[in-house]
Amino acid sequence: MQKKSVLTIGFFDGMHLGHQRLIKHVLKYSSLNNLVSKVITFDKVAKNSQGLIYPIAKKVELIRNLGVEEVKILSFERIKMFSPEKFFEKCLLPQKVGTIFVGEDFCFGYKKSGTIDVLKSLCKRYKVLLFVINDVCFNDNENEKAKRISSSVIRKYISEANFLLVERLLGREYFITGKIVKGKGLGKKLGVPTINFEISSNLILPRGILAGECRLNNKKYFSVADVGNSPTVKNTKKIICEVHILDKKIGKVLKSIFFRPIKKIRDEKKFNSLDELKLNMFKDIAVAKKILINKTGGYYAS
Repeated sequence: MQKKSVLTIGFFDGMHLGHQRLIKHVLKYSSLNNLVSKVITFDKVAKNSQGLIYPIAKKVELIRNLGVEEVKILSFERIKMFSPEKFFEKCLLPQKVGTIFVGEDFCFGYKKSGTIDVLKSLCKRYKVLLFVINDVCFNDNENEKAKRISSSVIRKYISEANFLLVERLLGREYFITGKIVKGKGLGKKLGVPTINFEISSNLILPRGILAGECRLNNKKYFSVADVGNSPTVKNTKKIICEVHILDKKIGKVLKSIFFRPIKKIRDEKKFNSLDELKLNMFKDIAVAKKILINKTGGYYAS
């Protein structure tokens, strides 16, 4: 006979501290009661004008890394018209669900009509145990009331380049990643060689010139990056990240790169000439070095 499951449901973009706490409740309960731990998530949401914190594959990886036995990804297009009752019957009951954990702000079903009270009623009808877990809150200002950690708040901080708070709420370092692509070598000609990578178009990104560090070939290098459309040279609609490694020569590189932004230097700007661009690139490098010296308390190079 198939074991019953204990599960939680949500989009879980970013897998922040609130998500982690909720899933850890699931894991602890499943371990104590010999149940299968499951997470039900979705391939997209109804509307997200900001973009995602992580690609879906990264989100699933982070969920699995916590120790969850099964991750079910539901097609939003298939279930978006489901009433709360239909969602419960078609999506949750087939999972042999015996226990559900959700957060205080949980809602489900068409137009979010399934409130916590609706869920309580359905759980009672189908003899499913329900636990509602309190929100995880934080203060970004001593004089303000504590706020609930949420993916939308983290997206706001990413767009504002407040990376210290982003990492605090995620509970981990924040990286931008993508597939390395071959550029035209203009940076090298200007004396500032770059590693270029394309970023998924559905992600929220900190735009502009950023001081930070990158992980490449399993090594860490302090760097400066341009995330945007390269208005002086390319002015492309596609978002590209161009990373310059500070004072290091890099040989053959792998197919992917991870860039961790630490502080924004300035917005992107269209310059009148390549000479003006080159001059500002070297200014950006000088500023990045100062930022990274302050960060490490010493020399910036890794």
